[in-house]
Amino acid sequence: MEPNRHPTQHAQPSADKLRDVYHECREHDWDGHDALPVPEATFTNANAFLKLLPAELAAKADPGAEPDGDLTLEWYVNTDYQISISIDAQSCLHFAASVGPHRKRRGADSFSERVPQDVVDIITEVLEHDRSE
Repeated sequence: MEPNRHPTQHAQPSADKLRDVYHECREHDWDGHDALPVPEATFTNANAFLKLLPAELAAKADPGAEPDGDLTLEWYVNTDYQISISIDAQSCLHFAASVGPHRKRRGADSFSERVPQDVVDIITEVLEHDRSE
């Protein structure tokens, strides 16, 4: 199963929420605490990242924004299984994950036409522990 060849129709709610977050956070001080605006390039990159993910992973993303102007995509099962990915205007992503009670992963990478496979693997591992389905 190639991670970047899946239709994203099931991911539409995540894409819609990402767009909503961008629109709410594109002005300076959007959080009332001097947050930087989210640049359009950051939204474009986060949206591209979401579209490049397998649909079943993208559909479970929870978009958000950070005070530094980056956008985030998060997958949360519980405190032991979660990943947060921050995406900026330069197509850089930074991630921090918990993939078990004593296993933490973090890193940084860039992307353009493909999501780094290690990031896809971590999201998949996190979601394998979702018992709510």
